[in-house]
Amino acid sequence: MPLALNLTLREQVLVDKCLGRRVCGKCGKGYNVADIMLPACASSGEPAVVMPPMPPPRGCEALMEVRSDDNPSTVRHRLGVYKREAAPLEHVFREAGVLVDFPVTGGVRETLPRLMALFANAGAGAKEGGSASNSSNNNNNNNNNSGSSSGDEGQRAA
Repeated sequence: MPLALNLTLREQVLVDKCLGRRVCGKCGKGYNVADIMLPACASSGEPAVVMPPMPPPRGCEALMEVRSDDNPSTVRHRLGVYKREAAPLEHVFREAGVLVDFPVTGGVRETLPRLMALFANAGAGAKEGGSASNSSNNNNNNNNNSGSSSGDEGQRAA
């Protein structure tokens, strides 16, 4: 069964994760110092988001570097470009009934089991002649398709 996965994450979380990226100037390993703890929003239906920081090891803090383009205006501009360019494709998959919105609410350890369960359920539905759900969570202006931006929080946000 065809399935298109739309990873969503609140835009402020994407911005904070991008602004929290750090790279070791010595070995090149990535870290993220952003500490995200947003409660669920009852009015919009957005889930809580908890993503603790992934700081560098002791003694390496002084070696951390920030990308020159990781500033609020550039990050928000990149997200705006992504939204405009991805919207037509998202529309095609949504109209075809194969797009599943998947809210990212934590790091890889929390997200991967939920993703695997979604794939297992989608596979079971295909075996039973079912089809993909059009949406498990309505995408709204506060959510952004994060693609690789949600990245591997265990290493760094892309």
